[in-house]
Amino acid sequence: MISFDQQEKHNYQYMVLELQPGCGLTRDDLVSALHAENVLARRYFWPGCHNMQPYRDLYPDAGAGHHRCV
Repeated sequence: MISFDQQEKHNYQYMVLELQPGCGLTRDDLVSALHAENVLARRYFWPGCHNMQPYRDLYPDAGAGHHRCV
């Protein structure tokens, strides 16, 4: 779990986890396991804002030439 500044005010709405290489678990495996335990989990910044309305229609070429993030 990524640490945060204890001096700041938090509502603990989000927890960020970072998987280290070689941990034996993929991001998708972790999300599936959390869903099985009734934990609302999702990929970070997914879907990308450029793929959501209204940006998708306003800027249809926003992702052109870039690698697809998953």
